[in-house]
Amino acid sequence: MATIEGTDGNDFLLIPRGNSEDNLVLAYGGDDNIIARSGNDTLVGFAGIDFIKGDAGDDLIFGDGDGVSNGNDQLLGNAGSDTIYGGDGDDQIIGDGARDNGNDEIFGEGGNDFLTGGNGSDTLDGGEGNDTQIGGRGDDILDGGEGDDQLLDNEGDDLHFGRGGNDSLFGSDGNDTQIGGRGDDDIDGGPDNDQLFGEEDNDNIGGGSGDDSLWGGSNNSSPSGDDNLDGETGNDQLFGEDGNDNLNGGEGFDTVDGGEGNDILMGGTGGVGVVEVDILVGGDDEDTFVLGDESSVFYSGNADSDIAVIQDFQVNVDLIRLNADDLGGYGFGNDAGNNGLLLFNDDIIATFVGVDIGSILNAPSFEFIS
Repeated sequence: MATIEGTDGNDFLLIPRGNSEDNLVLAYGGDDNIIARSGNDTLVGFAGIDFIKGDAGDDLIFGDGDGVSNGNDQLLGNAGSDTIYGGDGDDQIIGDGARDNGNDEIFGEGGNDFLTGGNGSDTLDGGEGNDTQIGGRGDDILDGGEGDDQLLDNEGDDLHFGRGGNDSLFGSDGNDTQIGGRGDDDIDGGPDNDQLFGEEDNDNIGGGSGDDSLWGGSNNSSPSGDDNLDGETGNDQLFGEDGNDNLNGGEGFDTVDGGEGNDILMGGTGGVGVVEVDILVGGDDEDTFVLGDESSVFYSGNADSDIAVIQDFQVNVDLIRLNADDLGGYGFGNDAGNNGLLLFNDDIIATFVGVDIGSILNAPSFEFIS
């Protein structure tokens, strides 16, 4: 291994062409430029605002090698599976060149960093600061760390961790798993079949297209906040868990479960020509089941193939929201199993599993909106 050393000034350190050894380059102080070649090189920037470019080979790159400098470095791994540490400072780190499929590991550490893995299945860790991370192609792992981070991917089945801060997580092609962590997070699954977890605090979660699973919390002991969950298109599963949540299944055959708290549940709007059977579960506390808004009656116009199935309506506790000023125009009955039925223009729009319609009508069960 050859060692190339700079000075405390502004150095240009170039490994000679044709050198395929595994070299060690130490830039020391100053604003330095380091250009590697084809070996598995170790490139260390130390203090200053450095530009470091790897090449072919699996390189190890440090923007701030002394652990205390805070230069705003530009670090490029280029070809190979590289490991890159930005150090303190607001760094720009690119794992791969445009045509390389190396599986890179990139650590922004301190500062507000920009990280992108490029092609390949990469691991990105922003560390502290408000970071922007782009996974690129491949099955990537993006970890925002502390701070208000933006995590984006292009292709592949990716895993995103927002961690602390108010984060924005965006999926794209592929079946992604996104976990917001602490803070008020915005999570968008994008296309395909995603698993989305808000975890703590007040999160906004959209499934996008595909058959998605959305959790306001995380199925563990951490308290979740008052979340907004929207399945959008596809056959989705929504779980509000703790908190007073707003849940909308959107288009498709959805299961909407409010969990604990005073939740507002909507399976979708249904309507003429729409085949949509949604299952609504309020859970504990005082929940509102939405069967209409200011402009329309939901699930009306497609007979029994377009219906809301309300599985746990609590008489004298839960409410049914209707598009109306009163109950005029609606019809009522029970099916053969004594499950309550709600009709509009002789079209069944909802069934109440295990609850007789008479008990619903004899209690303050409705709120009206028009």
